[in-house]
Amino acid sequence: QIDRYEVSKGQMGLGVYLAPDGSNADQLEYMHSKVSGWTTKMKTACVSRFAAILALTTTIWATLSYPLAALTLTKRECERLMIPVFACALPKMGINRHIALAYRYGPKCFHGLGLKHLYTDQGIEQLKMLLYHGGSDSYCGILLQCCYELIQLEVGTSVSFLQLKYADFAFLCTDSYLKSVWKFIDDKNIQIFAPI
Repeated sequence: QIDRYEVSKGQMGLGVYLAPDGSNADQLEYMHSKVSGWTTKMKTACVSRFAAILALTTTIWATLSYPLAALTLTKRECERLMIPVFACALPKMGINRHIALAYRYGPKCFHGLGLKHLYTDQGIEQLKMLLYHGGSDSYCGILLQCCYELIQLEVGTSVSFLQLKYADFAFLCTDSYLKSVWKFIDDKNIQIFAPI
């Protein structure tokens, strides 16, 4: 017997909940449960500052960053996910939890903490996926090509949509993986010229 699920219902596969309609709801719920479990354990743990840094960068960060290449989380969703992590981890690291974001995410060479932003890491992983598979005959490459062509049709211009302003044309497009990449590269002022 084959079980029937709604298209918005995510199924776990290779450590990521993916839904046929592209919904991240189940994966986001799973990530929130992992964050909740981690923060509960960290709050009661008596750890050194070094151990707290290690716990942040090797346990919860690894859990949260693993599925990023396959997701299309918004910046707000990423930040809401990380609020309890930093609220718990920063005091354990001996750092004020209200430290300015410029110091939190700033590189160590400029006296920042050198912590990563989940949304930025997601965008980087998506770009790596696009650059590696874009234009190839791999399964991912073919899916990216189909998605690219669909958005190009929806936008209705002869210029690659990746070179257009996201704010001006995004309302024309179906939410998708490449639309998420487009938003990221527009936000970060990155330009991609090579066709997919």
